[in-house]
Amino acid sequence: MDSAFPDKWRPAVKEGIEYWNAAFEEAGFKNAIEARDYPVDDPNFDSDDIRMNCVRYCVTPIANAMGPSYVDPRTGEILGADVIWYHNVVSLVHDWRFAQTGAVDSRVRTKTFADSVMYESLTYVTAHEIGHCLGLMHNMGASYAFTIDNLRDPVFIQKYGTTPSIMDYARNNFVAQPGDRERGVRLTPPPVGVYDIHAIKWGYRLIPGVKDIFDEKPVLDKWIREHDGDPMYEFGAQQVLGLIDPTDQTEDLGNDHIAAGDMAISNLKIIMENFIDWAGEKDENYDELADTYKAVVNQYARHIAHVIPYIGGIRYKEIRQGHDDGNARNYFSKKDQKRAMDWLLNQARTCEWLMPENLMSKFEEPYQWRNKVEKGIVGCFLSPTVLGRIKKGYLADPKSGYKVDDFMDDVVAAVFKASYNGKKLDDTELNLQSTLLEGMLKASGLAELKSNGTSKSLAEEPADFVEFMSQSLVPSIPCSFDSSCSAVQSEDSRSFFRLALGDSPLPANELKPLMVRELKKNQRLVPPLFCKCS
Repeated sequence: MDSAFPDKWRPAVKEGIEYWNAAFEEAGFKNAIEARDYPVDDPNFDSDDIRMNCVRYCVTPIANAMGPSYVDPRTGEILGADVIWYHNVVSLVHDWRFAQTGAVDSRVRTKTFADSVMYESLTYVTAHEIGHCLGLMHNMGASYAFTIDNLRDPVFIQKYGTTPSIMDYARNNFVAQPGDRERGVRLTPPPVGVYDIHAIKWGYRLIPGVKDIFDEKPVLDKWIREHDGDPMYEFGAQQVLGLIDPTDQTEDLGNDHIAAGDMAISNLKIIMENFIDWAGEKDENYDELADTYKAVVNQYARHIAHVIPYIGGIRYKEIRQGHDDGNARNYFSKKDQKRAMDWLLNQARTCEWLMPENLMSKFEEPYQWRNKVEKGIVGCFLSPTVLGRIKKGYLADPKSGYKVDDFMDDVVAAVFKASYNGKKLDDTELNLQSTLLEGMLKASGLAELKSNGTSKSLAEEPADFVEFMSQSLVPSIPCSFDSSCSAVQSEDSRSFFRLALGDSPLPANELKPLMVRELKKNQRLVPPLFCKCS
């Protein structure tokens, strides 16, 4: 451990490193990992030596940490690994804790956390990165194993934390409600989770009596099959360059994103009612407070982004020949998708609480986010790729699937609800309707929208949708090399994450008439500017 670490953080970092001893003990190794300080006056020590596994402290403004490893390409053996700990990760964990637990934990209602509170978060960051050093990839589907009730059950969550795997991006318990902490509800991830302990056993335990790796395989397969049907032991590969499987996302909790979103948003409303008192600092300007406000908005946007993938969503499942594992691709039903659609549009119409005028007037440049949320939601409904998956889902199961024509009918009816009811349109309704109309006109081919003098492709994804999803859920810097751009180039690397790219869109010869039909059906609601469909 780097001698440059501040003294007050050293115990937390060491504890996070040694958390993994619990997993290795289950694998048959007692006291397998020891956290030591950098040696003093030892000429044989060099932190750049591949034989030294170091946690390095980098004094930079980067808000991140990462755990790269170096592997023998012939055998897969990890030769050495390091954790790169950037100083400003403390601002990241501060924003997470405030936005996710501020409504239920009075300790985090401050600009600077007490050392005891920061200790809890720093152990988590360390343990996650050490997991990468040990060979574990992100398990983004782990948190889907828990129910909302699990996350509020003091006995359950004290034992298991917020997720079965610390290798998930399941930060803090934003599902917990005011009073839950006093009942004993845990707000932070586990030291190491059930899945992590199992993965270390699978990867490291010595198997007596075997002659080679081929003799090991039946035993390893048996260990996996022993937990068939238990969601705590499932692996959810990180999705890269898109989101298709809503059960396998970053920054989420629980197996019902709408219910979790409702509870988290209820907490965010409490935070906003007390925002200046809890996050402000007397006699300071509003610059840092504006950054904290962005963290709260970003947390809200994540909950929106967690629900969007249910539209045209697919749940992937690892299956093996010779076993009754079901299907590899499982489409979400019409009922699930309609529930998600209604929830998303309700959020677009009711999020004014996040923009109190008494706070917005204090900022020199208010954070302009609402328009992006509204356009991102509508863009999802018009995505040719999403529509293509909806069609495939219906063909796979016409009984419970969503017919594309019915989906678009419901979208138009939901977006134009105010107009159908003869109500005056506010800015939100105008933005939702105009975004939908422009998107349908572009997809129909009746209105040629150009960018830089070049006609855009009919199958192109709505830019607002792509931007919103990328900003809401995709980390700007990966915390390990398993999801880096270089890894995407390797076919062998894809077993560790899911490349959510290349799904076929709804063909243009189906997309264009679908949109023309919707425009003609609703022509009386279309302003003269758009009346090119008659």
